[in-house]
Amino acid sequence: MEPKGMNRRLDDPTSQENTISRTDVPKPSMSRMQEEYFLNLFWESHHANIPIIQEGEFRKLHDSLWSGSSSYRKPSALVDIILAISMQYGCAFLLRGSGANSRDQDDASIAGRWYYRRCQTLLASELESPSITTLQCHLFSVVYLCCASFQNMAHSTLAAAMSIAQTLGLHLEPPESMPKAEKELRKRLWWATFINDSKTSMKVGRPLSVQRSQITVSPISDDEEAASFFGSSLGSYDGVTWLTYASQNQKLIIASTDIHNAFYERCSEILGQRSHSTPYKEPKSLESCAKFLTSQLPALQTWTDQVPSGMRLQRRDSGSPFSTDRTPILIDSCAPLWLQRHRICLELIYHTLQSNLHRPFINFAPPPGTYTPTAERHAVTCANHAAAYTHILHQTLQETDIMNGWQEFFIWQWNATVNMIGFVLACPINAATSSVRRAIDKAVEVFEVFGSDFAIAASAASVTKNLTTKADMLMDQLRSGITAGAETGVVDGVAAVTIGDRDDGFGTGQNGEEGLMEFMDWALTVDSFNNFEDLFVDVNKSTDFWGV
Repeated sequence: MEPKGMNRRLDDPTSQENTISRTDVPKPSMSRMQEEYFLNLFWESHHANIPIIQEGEFRKLHDSLWSGSSSYRKPSALVDIILAISMQYGCAFLLRGSGANSRDQDDASIAGRWYYRRCQTLLASELESPSITTLQCHLFSVVYLCCASFQNMAHSTLAAAMSIAQTLGLHLEPPESMPKAEKELRKRLWWATFINDSKTSMKVGRPLSVQRSQITVSPISDDEEAASFFGSSLGSYDGVTWLTYASQNQKLIIASTDIHNAFYERCSEILGQRSHSTPYKEPKSLESCAKFLTSQLPALQTWTDQVPSGMRLQRRDSGSPFSTDRTPILIDSCAPLWLQRHRICLELIYHTLQSNLHRPFINFAPPPGTYTPTAERHAVTCANHAAAYTHILHQTLQETDIMNGWQEFFIWQWNATVNMIGFVLACPINAATSSVRRAIDKAVEVFEVFGSDFAIAASAASVTKNLTTKADMLMDQLRSGITAGAETGVVDGVAAVTIGDRDDGFGTGQNGEEGLMEFMDWALTVDSFNNFEDLFVDVNKSTDFWGV
């Protein structure tokens, strides 16, 4: 039971299956008109979200590569990788045949792979003496690989990008003598690298590549002057510019990483003082960690308070932006497309980061008699932010085309879905469980919409359905009073279920709950994302895991 993407069909984005031999790889061969079609998609999509190239200079570069009456342009690593991610995004809009072979070969997630391959070939000679262009190509390569579901390759490429950025000195404040436009470009490149590294590391539980204390470069600017650099055509609207999203995203990521780092440092201290390897068997340690996280969260409230009104995603029925009240969103159809998307993306990333910060408190096996109210509130908060993410993306996909083809936000939807499923399994009887369970059904619908564009989303829908079937069995069992091996108690008026102390399909013996506790970690790591069949093989074979 696995979300099967192109990473399961191909060894890498340049592999070929049932096509031509490896030694006879076709060269990219689009006409100029075709290339310009995909490049036009780029300016209001990836460029608006990751503003790391000079629009005017890039247009001149692309024009210079077409010489005379030639049918095809000269190779360029930067042009090739931008075309690759633009095709990956744009091909999701093209109607295709429904045959399985057509789906495998034409899946949008690996569209443009020949351009990606040529880019990597051209980059090979630049690694010893990298340039700004080398870094730009690496960052766009990360986008391509991540959206194609080659998560480990994306993380490795991101590590190389971080190394290149430091080699170029981008983590340091540019000299005063440098032209302002060039200084802003260097800042955008550094913070784009930092943001990608931070989001990825926090999601999969890997160390950040650089510490904040090593960074002296100032934040990027998003004023009218900065927005007009390099011949940008996007401009401003409603008091914000097309750079405001990048600026606010940077501030949000910094606030989140500061909380993340402080939290895990404090948890390590607490566990060290009490000689525990994990807080889940020691309620006092878990509650102490939870209270510390609570003390850090005002930083995120401070961030939401300073977000300009023009960047806020408004709600119907008097709902509040950045809340978990799940009121329907109100999309301003008069705003430019880039701003409509920025408002949605910023709130989705906020809910993702909030959910992930609270996720450690989803506890599958609290000891009998455990009372950890702060930790339990964090678990509910994790699920509520994941549900808020799901409701926003579901409504957006149902009512508009704004997020069609955005594989990155499918990946974050999978993250939210795993968080919700983990909560339902850990807390089958909780005031929030019913609404979270309904949100999982909406997540399946989100996957099915994305599934018409790329294969891994369709497979994610199947995985989610199978997992929720198991969760529903557990809840039905509890409702009918059949506990079959689970211990049920009452904590502060709320029934709490402990699953464990039994031999199960995971072979964990007395501590059978470890299989459930590892579910979240396995499901969210990059390595397991490439091989979910191994992850869920025992769950498929038997429902005994939950005593059903």
